[in-house]
Amino acid sequence: MSTLVLVTLGLLAADWDSLKAITRDRSYTVALRDGRCMRGRLVSFDAQQVVLDSSVASRVEVLRIADDHTAAVHNLIFSGRSSWADVKASGPRGTEYLLIVTKRGEQLKWKRPTISDDSIAFEGKTLAKVDVAKISYVRFKPLTDRDQWLIQESGALLAPKLWFNGLMMGKISGLYDSAMTEDNSAVGCR
Repeated sequence: MSTLVLVTLGLLAADWDSLKAITRDRSYTVALRDGRCMRGRLVSFDAQQVVLDSSVASRVEVLRIADDHTAAVHNLIFSGRSSWADVKASGPRGTEYLLIVTKRGEQLKWKRPTISDDSIAFEGKTLAKVDVAKISYVRFKPLTDRDQWLIQESGALLAPKLWFNGLMMGKISGLYDSAMTEDNSAVGCR
């Protein structure tokens, strides 16, 4: 595995700038608000746009950036919306978790919580959705294509990044923010 990264939410400059933390040596999918998707290697991004290979999208067009071909929630690295449906679909695995900030400012790190339409629960504690301020998804940073290949070929010991599993944290993208308009619409590539 690689380092854990914090998947934070929204179109704030700090969240968008977190794209600096991801490898450029792999392909990504950018789901746009109009239902189209772009795929390719991250060439560059700035305050106004993202460039994948020869495709360009303005920042306001970007709904989601993921490190897979479907732009699935579990593989998000940037989300341009607040979605409780995305929280429900996140599916943290292994040492990944949801970082929940309550409206009182309490921070909770919950692995594999149970999520309903109006609450989230873990280890006997239940929070009503109305008491949640933000939820971020802390997941593994995307591997380079080379590191991914080494894992598939059972050469994980040759991939130095994998030796630092979970030691370094960085922001990437999030799932829910009660201060934003909630958008639970389906996201897909047409």
